[in-house]
Amino acid sequence: MNGARALKAGSGPAHPPRLSVACSAQVIPSRRRPPVSFTTSNTIMKPTRLCLACGNPFHPLLQVRNQRYCSAAGCQRERRRRWQRERLQSDADYRDNQARAQARWRARNPDYWRHYRSTHPAYRERNCAMQRNRNAQRSSSPVANMDASPPLRPLASGFYILRRAVETGIAKMNACTVHIAVLSAPNGPPIRDCKEMM
Repeated sequence: MNGARALKAGSGPAHPPRLSVACSAQVIPSRRRPPVSFTTSNTIMKPTRLCLACGNPFHPLLQVRNQRYCSAAGCQRERRRRWQRERLQSDADYRDNQARAQARWRARNPDYWRHYRSTHPAYRERNCAMQRNRNAQRSSSPVANMDASPPLRPLASGFYILRRAVETGIAKMNACTVHIAVLSAPNGPPIRDCKEMM
């Protein structure tokens, strides 16, 4: 009855009495741990290599098994350039695709190089000097842009493909069919100079 009365008189259920327990804990002085240096798995798993383009050491990526070039933009351009050069030499289909793509680009941009040469005089002068050097190293036969070869015997009368050539002796691509009647054999080598730029 006394417990029931106490329950009615109170606002809620009776709680068990709290026990006070004295705990003693030993205070351990805190020790500062040395800082942990985290290294990426790339440097742990693979040794340092030398870049084939710049020669600087680099850590290859785990995802690239035979990485030979560092991640610098210039080295990656050189990697792609070498890959394309090797592919052009070894893969006939790739060569054919590249030739067709370049032909389509030239058809869409017929005046690109003419405009580029007119706005970049240093580029034009450099190419002109290089062409003079190449022409000086060649024989006295005229220089052609297309698949032209020096004749094995003197020119005979007949129908020929004619391409416009400037004083330099370098033939351009625009061609037409002509009839040539030979009156006398040519005498003297053609004039050698840089190709027409404009």
